[in-house]
Amino acid sequence: RTDRALLQLQNCCGHKKGETILEHFQNADQVRAAASQSISLDPRTLNSKRKRHELFAFTIDVLDIVFRIPSDTEAEVVKVSMAAASKPSSREESTGRRTYGLLTKEW
Repeated sequence: RTDRALLQLQNCCGHKKGETILEHFQNADQVRAAASQSISLDPRTLNSKRKRHELFAFTIDVLDIVFRIPSDTEAEVVKVSMAAASKPSSREESTGRRTYGLLTKEW
């Protein structure tokens, strides 16, 4: 599954030189490194760890990263997709910046 997620990441970020939709990173390698660092810190809440939820997710740049931690020592990214744009707030409209967020039904 991780190979599939890596391919999804590359597809979302664009293959060709200069072709990218990222706002804060320059390429897929930078996103991968940042996502790996975030996951290695185990961002799950204590409650989530106790309940042993199957999937966890976070948004980085304009991408949703869905992962699972089947054991307490190893994580696996299962899906990378474009983040779903939410309805712009008045602050977003004034700054021109978009907000992204996960839709639970998507994963």
